[in-house]
Amino acid sequence: MFKMNGQNDFNSVFDFFKWSAPVYETPEEVVSALGELDFSGKEIKEIAAIGSTDELGLPDSVVYRRILAAGAEIGSDWKTAYPNMKNVIVPCRARLCEPVQFIFTDGSTFEFIPMANGGARFACDTIPAGLTTGLNYPNFDLQKFFGDGIKGASIKTCSMRESINRNVFYDAGRVGRGKPFEQTRTEYRYVFDLSNVHKVSFSMSRGGWFWIEYGMSEADGIPYPRIEESLLKNERIYIASGRCEGGTFWIQPVSSKGEPAAARHSISDYENCGISVYESDVQEFLDDFLYKYFDETIQELYGAMEIIFDWYGKNLYTYESVRGMIADIRETARLLREDYENPQLDYLKSRFVEFAAAAAASGEEPAVAAVPDKDSKTVSIAADFYDRFATRMEVMLAESPDCDMIAFSGP
Repeated sequence: MFKMNGQNDFNSVFDFFKWSAPVYETPEEVVSALGELDFSGKEIKEIAAIGSTDELGLPDSVVYRRILAAGAEIGSDWKTAYPNMKNVIVPCRARLCEPVQFIFTDGSTFEFIPMANGGARFACDTIPAGLTTGLNYPNFDLQKFFGDGIKGASIKTCSMRESINRNVFYDAGRVGRGKPFEQTRTEYRYVFDLSNVHKVSFSMSRGGWFWIEYGMSEADGIPYPRIEESLLKNERIYIASGRCEGGTFWIQPVSSKGEPAAARHSISDYENCGISVYESDVQEFLDDFLYKYFDETIQELYGAMEIIFDWYGKNLYTYESVRGMIADIRETARLLREDYENPQLDYLKSRFVEFAAAAAASGEEPAVAAVPDKDSKTVSIAADFYDRFATRMEVMLAESPDCDMIAFSGP
């Protein structure tokens, strides 16, 4: 077990580092600690997710293909054009990267998040009931998504299920032709059995992401319209807690002495310590800062693969240079709100126009020819992203004293 230094001083926003819940690092530690909790007499009032989801049920592309396979001929507005969406059944599951909170009728709470290798973080009464803003604003209502059936139920037992999937591939194109390639994946699933004969289960997805599912079995599903009904209108740039695979920049503290940073165990050993930002958002909002503070001598000194900025590899920045970057980002957010005509924003405005044109060309957004107005949604979203990104980076630096660099690793 790894004890965290957090004091639960969230100030209305959940933070991975400020949370006091310890990290139980093995399935044995998790099961033992869960066994010491007493949920008897506690009825669930509500279940809530902190932050955002990046997938509910199934990807839209999969749902769309299912509808096409049924013989429907529909266009881009298929969600409203297809008359039988209520008959489309999807898994009752959401993918998250921040904790889930059970809120009980007596006002107490239980918070849980699985972690890599069968570990988990959890505690009781450490996060204010109903706090749903974390690295990201909530973009869906987990209670509405699961439905009212969970209300009034109690947690009876918790068990851990370990599944080992072994696949052997014979690929004639591989080096060592004729030799099998074996791939083994272990999945740890924590299952909370409820008094209503349903289950709430948690399992890791990829990187820092995990699935939460609800139902009598894994085969249970819900009608697709439930997804649309649970969504919240909250358009913001996504910052993921932990590591995402493909199409993102992975930003994490590292040590110039190697990884892990020291012989002693530290918080920087966990992927959740870092964050991920979509490549397109880095390109639109952060690349100017990354190029400005990039130091070729640092890359050469500490053995980076490239001494020029590597969009698809690891780029190292000292804590000092990252603090300078954060100060510039804070100033940019201020200028967007208070001094929009300042020439220091000219490059960023050109990126706004460039990316708006690309979105229009792909059919995602209507065409926009001019620089957005100060009061536009684009400017508001950019300033908000800079605020949240700068805050998270400041905490990352402060809470990782065993490290001395930040790695920005491209997709």
